Amino acid sequence: MDPKDEVPVDRVVKEAKELIRMLESTSVRRVSLDTGSFKIEIERAFGRPAAGGTPGLADVGGGIGTGPAGAALPKDTHHRVLAPLVGTFYLTPSPGAKAFVEVNARVQRGQVLCIIEAMKVMNEVASDVSGVVVEILIQNGQPVQYEQPLMVIDPTA
Repeated sequence: MDPKDEVPVDRVVKEAKELIRMLESTSVRRVSLDTGSFKIEIERAFGRPAAGGTPGLADVGGGIGTGPAGAALPKDTHHRVLAPLVGTFYLTPSPGAKAFVEVNARVQRGQVLCIIEAMKVMNEVASDVSGVVVEILIQNGQPVQYEQPLMVIDPTA
């Protein structure tokens, strides 16, 4: 290879940082960039962080055993609906429209609960259990992370 074709290390580092920044706002798991003179491969793991990990991915809230604003976590019989991807959470299908669900609403398995927008694509999030919505944990229009709890459903109600 001709030395003139080599890419400076600082440029490679800058490109890698930009790719990492771009990945953080998407649900993409792996990206690769090959310019011929250098190759960057970045892969990230999606999963729940260990204790003390990133807030918002496992238990959101004010401390161990608590949810948002220090509220008690749902009982074991309650089901948490988790974000299937990173994006923006919407309770309505369009601005000014009626919400898909509200607290105390009865939902059926497969019913659309909300939408998560990612990269200009609207992704419906359907309930995987039947029951009653006990709590909506995210405000309309707020960003969400992968596997962040969105709602709590009581399947025994």
